[in-house]
Amino acid sequence: MLNRLAIASFSAVLALSTYACGDDDDDDDTGDTPDAAADDGSDGPDAGSDVDAAVGPRDPAITDLEGGQLLVEYIYLDQDLSDGIAGGAPTVNRNMGFFMSGQTPEANALPLVSATETCVNLYETDGWPLGPYDGQDRDEVDVGEVTISGVNTAGDEVTTVVPTGTTPIDNWQRPHDLFYEFIPQNAENFLQPDSTYTVSMSGSDEYPATTYEDAIYIAGTFELGTPGLDDEDIGLSTTSDTLITWDPPTVPNENQPDDLFGGALLTVVVLGDANTGAPVMLCPVPAAQGEFTITAEQVASFRASVIERAGGVATAADRAILLRNNFSHIIRWFNNGTDGAPYDPANPRRIDFLGVNCWAQVVNSPE
Repeated sequence: MLNRLAIASFSAVLALSTYACGDDDDDDDTGDTPDAAADDGSDGPDAGSDVDAAVGPRDPAITDLEGGQLLVEYIYLDQDLSDGIAGGAPTVNRNMGFFMSGQTPEANALPLVSATETCVNLYETDGWPLGPYDGQDRDEVDVGEVTISGVNTAGDEVTTVVPTGTTPIDNWQRPHDLFYEFIPQNAENFLQPDSTYTVSMSGSDEYPATTYEDAIYIAGTFELGTPGLDDEDIGLSTTSDTLITWDPPTVPNENQPDDLFGGALLTVVVLGDANTGAPVMLCPVPAAQGEFTITAEQVASFRASVIERAGGVATAADRAILLRNNFSHIIRWFNNGTDGAPYDPANPRRIDFLGVNCWAQVVNSPE
């Protein structure tokens, strides 16, 4: 099942890094505050006109209310995952999103890391971006047809339609009344690393037709160091630390946009539950660092949480999914404004556009 890749992408890590560095500014790193949308005599977005929902009296911020998210991933698979979930294809392209005008509680907690706590255990600290959770009320919105437009690896213009989901849960096992999902094999047919993509929503009675220019950025390809993609015995242990490496990508990437949240790419090392696909240990570092050490204590935390979730079955934690991901996070407004404004000042909500280029592999995680 493809949901074993649930841990492949969490742009929360960008929030983690920024908060860990003490950046609590509501605006982006440039400090720019765009002018409100010009009055051009049109009927405004409530009449279905296209708008760039990033324009407004101020920029949206990670501290604004949640208005949903759209995740777009280019995922390289090891042989186990390729054979098990992708019919032998070496890559998949996961597109998954939902949009909402309200929720209770209003915000899921942002997980935080620090200089001494370099990973967060998401099984212990349920929070953004993993919601919605069972029992959490959401007002999910029909935004019409969702399309993602840009170039594929061959350089051809491609428009990908992301249809509404057909099950009660999405690929991260999150419950929904309404969500969008499309997960084709062979990501190169849909995406090109180091490229931006425009997201369009055709609109509905609940949401105006809206175009988000360059809202998704897929980072450039980076190469793995150790372990290799098909290495399974990588030394994870509750008694010794394990060094994970990658070739630092050129930073910034050539086509990297200026409005990434946090101002830069991160590489995120993740250990996920191989039984459910859920994320467990999430560990963000600067992409240029090129290495990260998974400590014995973090492996012990991973094992304890997975075993608890499995009802005490000790062997449930003997396998993990290891991911090395380059993340980008762009924040735009949930378009609930009137008279040409891109958001409602009384109910300001953000949409998190998450772009991921990552490597995924199954590894052993013995005690």
